[in-house]
Amino acid sequence: HNIQGEGAQKIFAVLDQRLQEERNTFTLVDLCTAILSSEIYRERNPSNTRRTPDYTAILPDLVAAKERLSTPELADALRAFSIAYRRQPEERDGGIRDLADALLASEESPPQLASSVTSLLDLDLPDHAHRLLRRHLTTTDESPGRRHSAREAVNLIRVMTRLHRSREAEKRNWWQPTVDALYLDVIAGLAHLDTAQSMHLLRAIAQGRVSRVCPSKELKKEVIPLLMTEVLREIRSLPPSTVAFALRCCVKLQYWDSDFLAGASKVFLDRMEEYPSRALASCLWALTKAGLDSKEVAEKAVLCARDRVMEMTPQDATTITWTIARARFRADALKYLTPMLSRALREERLNARDKAMLLWTIAEHSSDGLLEDPPLEDFSTLAEGITRDLQASLISDSFTNADIIVLLLSYSRLSQCGRSPEDAKTAILSLHRALYGRVNSLDLSSLCFAWFLIAVSELSDPALQGPIALATAQKMSRPGITASPQDAANAILALQKSSGIDDIEKLIREPLRTACMKAIVDEPRKGRDEGMTLNFPHRYSLAELFDDRGSFRSGEELAATHSGARDAN
Repeated sequence: HNIQGEGAQKIFAVLDQRLQEERNTFTLVDLCTAILSSEIYRERNPSNTRRTPDYTAILPDLVAAKERLSTPELADALRAFSIAYRRQPEERDGGIRDLADALLASEESPPQLASSVTSLLDLDLPDHAHRLLRRHLTTTDESPGRRHSAREAVNLIRVMTRLHRSREAEKRNWWQPTVDALYLDVIAGLAHLDTAQSMHLLRAIAQGRVSRVCPSKELKKEVIPLLMTEVLREIRSLPPSTVAFALRCCVKLQYWDSDFLAGASKVFLDRMEEYPSRALASCLWALTKAGLDSKEVAEKAVLCARDRVMEMTPQDATTITWTIARARFRADALKYLTPMLSRALREERLNARDKAMLLWTIAEHSSDGLLEDPPLEDFSTLAEGITRDLQASLISDSFTNADIIVLLLSYSRLSQCGRSPEDAKTAILSLHRALYGRVNSLDLSSLCFAWFLIAVSELSDPALQGPIALATAQKMSRPGITASPQDAANAILALQKSSGIDDIEKLIREPLRTACMKAIVDEPRKGRDEGMTLNFPHRYSLAELFDDRGSFRSGEELAATHSGARDAN
């Protein structure tokens, strides 16, 4: 199956015919090898029109002989079926589970454990996959089993990123030690890794809680610099998308190594003209977050953005608009990007997150006094468009809690600089009602901050403030819930500013007082104590609000910054 060309096609055509018509002449080992080779060749040559063998007839023969199949043969058969059923999932047969049970019952580990686990996942058998991995990765005392080569360890870590949601994965006492052992195997064999494998590991670490294959804290400090150094060695030969991902990893992992950042940013600056719009947006975002958005980078980005306008998605344009809008000479770039964003808005191609990010960009840069009139006019038109349809968008689009908070902060900033859109009042009230409807899903930090934003708003509906105040007090007083000093500061300010809560003030004042005193006395947090002075010394910047290209910072991180409070006041 590694041979290309007409000769290979003829060989596999004959093989498929014999699998279909003469499969009884194959030994079991040859049958498993044949169907796996046939499927690998078909997967690598998707344009090939060979007819797929009738696996509904072949599978029963294998199931009937499963007791005589060796572990490698079972693994080969399951891998072949996983490839075939990825192509035609509707034809999946129940006999597959019997083969998976037989593989689990085998004492011997499959020759390629990661590949076998992947096959079971592709066959929609996550619990089988989890049990197979656990059995052969750990010993009887649940400690990590044998050592692996660096390449094996990378493959196992990659497949473990797909396993964290299986029902069996709820029992986690073996998981983290095994993950750490695999990363130690990686360190021991680091010289044998290529750049792609290093990037796979960086992705897994950057995903953190999502993938659950992040090494423990101390080991993480050792692994990240080693992987980044491997990437830096090859940085000049990497494609744009990989350079962009490496820079995003720096931001996500808070890896501010000057050598790496200098090397990656130099490569980006030298080859920026070659970068497609997605990689261009990602690199600009990462360099801005890292504080490397120099005049030289911005000037060149203006020209590249102008040339990429026709290929940009609305998401790329939103990110590039923010990064370029930081420069004082930004008018030339914005005049190319804002019409495209206006068109995307009219055609409803901006998602909820893009609308929130774009409105914040407009608010931030409409109030700093650096924009000339034409961009301001374009920005005002965009703000009007977002605002006009916001009430309907809150119903139809998937706005997260963070999106709604950012939108409220944006309207506060626009109000401060006298550039509120015409329909801002209706939009703000809709956002207040949306937050009220989500009080049960807000974490404590987001809830305190949301209550504060509603309380200080001139357009707030007093009827909403009482229920939100009560919900905040109830959540603060729950056992095991501890407010941070910033949560307490937001709650105190909100209580002072709230109206329409006279009837319930006695119910909420005591739990709020108790929680706030505990936050102040028992759990001071470095860098946050100044928040208790109720003095908010700085404003939000977009770099503080956005955690990565795909998401905002968490509610707790948003609440830990002070800027919106001063502006709203």
